[in-house]
Amino acid sequence: MKPKSLLLAGALLFCGCTSIPKEGAAELDRAAVRYASVTKEMTREAILITFGAPQKEEASKAVWITSYDPDNYVSLSVEFDETGHPIETIITRGVRSSGLLGAVGHTQYKGRSYR
Repeated sequence: MKPKSLLLAGALLFCGCTSIPKEGAAELDRAAVRYASVTKEMTREAILITFGAPQKEEASKAVWITSYDPDNYVSLSVEFDETGHPIETIITRGVRSSGLLGAVGHTQYKGRSYR
């Protein structure tokens, strides 16, 4: 092993960096692809059939969440118009890795507005 590689490996071990297993990451990736399949032509009923009951729901908004743990998740937020069609979708990906030197996290957003 080259000295730089050895130094990097040692630093990662010292940091105690952790991440979710590949299977968990793959599940979140698949959920993000499914969530991205929502189109403006779909109705609220069609989206409910596709994803099941939302975890959160208000009068004109619904949120579906697929999570590995509280810090690693994908969510779909859909705002509906009065006819039950999406007028805005937001896909949120929460990712968090932690170690002895602290935590690193970020969230990615992908939104579509049909207005």
